[in-house]
Amino acid sequence: MPLSGLHLQPSYRSDESSIAADFIVPCLRQALRYDRAAGYFCSSVFPVLLRGLSDFVARGGKIRLVASPELTPDDVQQIEQGYAARDFVIDQRLSDALNDLSATDPGAYGRLAWLIANGHMDIRLAIPRRLRNRGVYHEKFGVFEDERDSVAFSGSLNETFSAFEANFEHIDVFASWLEPGRTAEKKLYFSRLWRGETANLDVLDFPEAHRLRLIRGAPQDFIEAESVTAVPDEPVRSLKRHQELAIDAWRRNNCRGLLEMATGTGKTFTALTAAESLLASGSIKTVVILVPYIAIADQWKDEVSAILRLQPLVCHSQSGDWKATLRTHVTLSRFDADPTPSCIVALYDTAGGPDFREQAQRLPQPVMVIADEVHNITSDSADAVLLDSYNLRLGLSATPERYLDDIGTEKLYRYFNGTVYRFTLSDAINSDILTPYTYFPIICTPNDETGPSALSGVLAAKFNRFVETFEHTPAATDGYTLIYCQWQQLEETKAWLGHHVGAAIHTFTAEEDLVERRAILRDFGDGHLHALVAMRCLDEGVDVPPTRSAFLLASSENPKQFVQRRGRVLRKYPGKTSASIYDYVYLSKSEGKAGEDSLRKELTRFAEFAMSAQNGDAATEIIVRAAEEHGIPLRQFISQGV
Repeated sequence: MPLSGLHLQPSYRSDESSIAADFIVPCLRQALRYDRAAGYFCSSVFPVLLRGLSDFVARGGKIRLVASPELTPDDVQQIEQGYAARDFVIDQRLSDALNDLSATDPGAYGRLAWLIANGHMDIRLAIPRRLRNRGVYHEKFGVFEDERDSVAFSGSLNETFSAFEANFEHIDVFASWLEPGRTAEKKLYFSRLWRGETANLDVLDFPEAHRLRLIRGAPQDFIEAESVTAVPDEPVRSLKRHQELAIDAWRRNNCRGLLEMATGTGKTFTALTAAESLLASGSIKTVVILVPYIAIADQWKDEVSAILRLQPLVCHSQSGDWKATLRTHVTLSRFDADPTPSCIVALYDTAGGPDFREQAQRLPQPVMVIADEVHNITSDSADAVLLDSYNLRLGLSATPERYLDDIGTEKLYRYFNGTVYRFTLSDAINSDILTPYTYFPIICTPNDETGPSALSGVLAAKFNRFVETFEHTPAATDGYTLIYCQWQQLEETKAWLGHHVGAAIHTFTAEEDLVERRAILRDFGDGHLHALVAMRCLDEGVDVPPTRSAFLLASSENPKQFVQRRGRVLRKYPGKTSASIYDYVYLSKSEGKAGEDSLRKELTRFAEFAMSAQNGDAATEIIVRAAEEHGIPLRQFISQGV
């Protein structure tokens, strides 16, 4: 039955009827989405709503909740001091709330965890700016939607057990088939609230560390959550065999070495587990984590919180006054005979600067450094970034050799004392750690340079072939697709996908800030975006595990880049059993060394991708046949190691 079939009243009052039984539960049983703004939320409300929620989740329903964390007057005073204090206070209040809920009502905790872990609930936190003048966030309204209709309500009702079962409450109700204007107004207001576009209000994502904690403690079934005794602070992730071997090899090499592990095989978890045991034993007091980009720093921050249970100090241009905070941290740790273990996350550019280096060299010894995507350290910057004072050294990369930089590669191997463990992409696929993939080389030739593209040469040929082939692939209807472009191809690709195909797309480039990138990746994972059109920003470090297909229009000459691009597609994800890579390979019988070098680069990428693909032999046959048709002496390149 649709929402329009319900017998709804224009208002409900708790002294006249049960608001939960007569309104909330019937709407939940018919809705596909429940958008809720509540001054306060407590998951103890779930038993009241259980009948409606069971039907709701069985149909794939999703709740979006904006709520206020409970703040004390001292919390408000700390938050007024700045964003860093705000994040700390919110983290503490959420930690306290989850601990209390787990101890007093494990069934409610389990249901909350299950809803979040299975994608049925997303929570954001509302914090008014200028708290002393404006108080806490205290709005109370909601919107139910099915495929066609919607029902909105507003009033005094919080999302708590007391509000639903004990308090004197009142709500007004608006239905889209009776009052479309008022209902649409509530829907629009919630959309703006969810996107953080409400004046004088900060709407924050639920902290990733607490989300991961809930996911780890989630029961297998929503109804069975009543019997779950959650122990949310006990990590349930355990090392896989290849990760154990990697840590053992690193320890045997005097806690120095490079882990050369394929993208998606858990380098972050491996490194932090190695650090965790050293911190626990008191062997080290500080872990310094170095990364190339802000987006990767953000991911490490969440993982450090979840695994090491530390709030790391993050140092980069967008992390506030990190210089003063770092100086204070180092000074306190030097004067404390037994300082609390700590973690610092910094960008390579930041770590190589004088302000960071000066403080890092003052840290109490010994110090462990974890260098992620270590191939990003150039020969020019290595001496400034890789300090002698970092006693324990762990470098991470799927491709540690620097492209066309033998000096830089040598510096990395010398500093970390070589590679101590390798786990290749084929190893990962054979071990069921990464998703198997099918490789489709799509041949482009000089004949393809004429077509809809306004570009010329190789860029035009690849775009024109993309236009010819995209709609004939499953990705055209399935979504979850990455499309890698050169910057010259970006606008044409966006325009064609949006106007001709009608796909919901978004770019992922250096132009989007961190907040926007998070929103883009979330919309992509939820299926709201059909495809991401990306440049180099998705080459490494940014997780997009829902991806099922990748189209490579960009002619990357750097093996590191195209290997990283493949890795974005192969991460495991629920319901994902295989992946597809469509590679636009340009073949031309160009004369001279330049033409031969260009062809060699294309064939090098092809050889790498075909080697581990499920259909490697068939992909090779496509290339061989195309080369013969165009008079290209492919065997000459094969004999030379391509």
